[in-house]
Amino acid sequence: MKWEDKVTTKIKSRLEIDNTNTEYDALIKDYIYDTFVEIINYTNADSFRKEYEPTLIACVVALWRRRGVEGTISRSAGGVSEHYDNSVVIAPIISSKIPQIIRPLGHTYPSTRYDYPKEWYYGSGRKR
Repeated sequence: MKWEDKVTTKIKSRLEIDNTNTEYDALIKDYIYDTFVEIINYTNADSFRKEYEPTLIACVVALWRRRGVEGTISRSAGGVSEHYDNSVVIAPIISSKIPQIIRPLGHTYPSTRYDYPKEWYYGSGRKR
């Protein structure tokens, strides 16, 4: 099973979506990719690390819960009024859970920086 499929399964579990329901997989994987890139850019890291995965999952769940109201400040219907935070949804999650990495001047990044992680051996204690 690919890494993004494993992460998709975890996200669907948190969203209470049956794992056999594949209707939303493409959207979830799109959110995974967007969050993956945001984490790599924020951390200034050479690659995605396994310890970033829980933060990625939390960000995707937050994005999922905000879908459909992107750009909306507030709305009212049937006597119920809702107000939305206008800030970026995942930035506070990432900045509160993952430190930035300071790279020396002139540091170059590998061409594989944005590649998805290689398969991990869950439960074996080995990373990548």
